[in-house]
Amino acid sequence: MRFIPHRAKRGAWLIAFLFAAILCQAQEFRATLTGQVSDPSGAVIPGTKITATNIDSGTIYTGVTTGKGVYYINYVLPGVYTITAEAKALIWPSRTK
Repeated sequence: MRFIPHRAKRGAWLIAFLFAAILCQAQEFRATLTGQVSDPSGAVIPGTKITATNIDSGTIYTGVTTGKGVYYINYVLPGVYTITAEAKALIWPSRTK
């Protein structure tokens, strides 16, 4: 059996701890709102401005739909939001979720 100095053991534990800390990732508490905007016939509507308004705090988040009518609004805090979509001359009714 071979003798391992105390400092070497401590160094090995330190390296193992640092390696484990690097591998651990924090959990994200914010969300991403996503959806697709289309007209009643099912045609997507690119370039639509999407607004998400928090009912309690009044915080506003915005996004714009892609060429496929899809929108992403990142880092939204938990809560109840009113979502509004505006496209050129069209305005859709608000929706709360």
